[in-house]
Amino acid sequence: MRTPPDDLTEAELVALLADAWDLRGVEVEHAPVGFGSHHWVATAASGIRRFVTVDRVSDGRLQQALLAARALHDAAGLGWVVGPTPATDGAVLKPLGPGYAVAVYPYVDGRAFPDQPGPRDRELVIDMVAELHAATPGVRELLATADLQVAGRAHLEGALLRLLEPWTGGPFGEPARALLAARADDVRALLQEHGRLADVVRRTGSEWVATHGEVKPDNMLVTAAGLVLVDWDTALLAPAARDLWQVVSADGQERARYASRSGREVAPAELTFYRLDWQLADICEYVRWLGGPHERTADTEIAWASLVANLDPSELL
Repeated sequence: MRTPPDDLTEAELVALLADAWDLRGVEVEHAPVGFGSHHWVATAASGIRRFVTVDRVSDGRLQQALLAARALHDAAGLGWVVGPTPATDGAVLKPLGPGYAVAVYPYVDGRAFPDQPGPRDRELVIDMVAELHAATPGVRELLATADLQVAGRAHLEGALLRLLEPWTGGPFGEPARALLAARADDVRALLQEHGRLADVVRRTGSEWVATHGEVKPDNMLVTAAGLVLVDWDTALLAPAARDLWQVVSADGQERARYASRSGREVAPAELTFYRLDWQLADICEYVRWLGGPHERTADTEIAWASLVANLDPSELL
C-alpha cells in the first residue's frame, strides 16, 4: 500500500519487533510498494535489516500459507522461496492492533524482474513453478484448498442491487457506481462464465498442487544467487494453472515446457478460468472499497484506475 494504516502506529510495530523477534533498537521506514498489504523496512541497531509485512486477517489462511512457505524453503530445499523469519517462539505471524498480523522476512537485495520478460526469463519462471509443484507432497497438509469461488462475489452481487442508490461514502463512490451501472450486464456475464469455467475445472480431474497464486514480475527479484519469489500470503492447494496463466504466452511454448518438466498437461480452459478469476476478484475488491467509506488517497486513486481498467469494454466478454 502507498499509505500506512491510520489505526496502527510505528511505535506499536517497533515494540512488537523487539518483543517477538528480538530486533532491538529498530528503526522502521514505511515502504510504499505492493497493494493489499502494508510494508516496512526495519533496520536494527545491529545492522540487521528485515522486510516487515502487516495484513488484516479474518481467518487462518495467511498462517497456513506462510507455514507452507517456510516448509518449502527449509524442508523441501527450495532456496528461492523467500519465506518468513520465525519469531523467537517459532511463530510465523504475530497479532498487532485491531485485527492486524505481522510477518517478518529476510531483506533481499536484487533487481526487478522484467515487466516484459523474454523467452529465457519465462523459461526460468516455468522451471521454478514446476519445481514448486513437485514439492507438493511435503506441504499438502499445511495448505488451505482453493474453492474456485470469486473472492468477494457476494459483495459485488450486493453492489449490483444498489445501482439505483447513491454511493456517498467517498469521492470515488458515485463514479464507481456509474461505471458499474454502465457495465452491469457485462459483469453479470463474467460471473456466469466464471461459474461455468469453475465446473469445467472441477471436471478435469487433474492433480491439485501447492501454488503461489501470484507468479508475476513484481513478486520476483533477480539476486546474485538467482531468481527468487516473494509474497507467499496467497499460497493454496489448487490447479497448476493458478501459477501459469500469468506466465504462458499465446504460442504455447511455456505450456509445453511446463509439461516436459512436470509431466502434467494444463488445459487452456483452466488458464482462462484463472485469468477471469483474477479480473473478477479485482472488480469485487475495488467495488467493495470505493462503494464504502473512503477518502482520496494514493491507494484509492490506484483502486479507481484499476477498476476503470478492469471494466474497460476490451477486457469484458
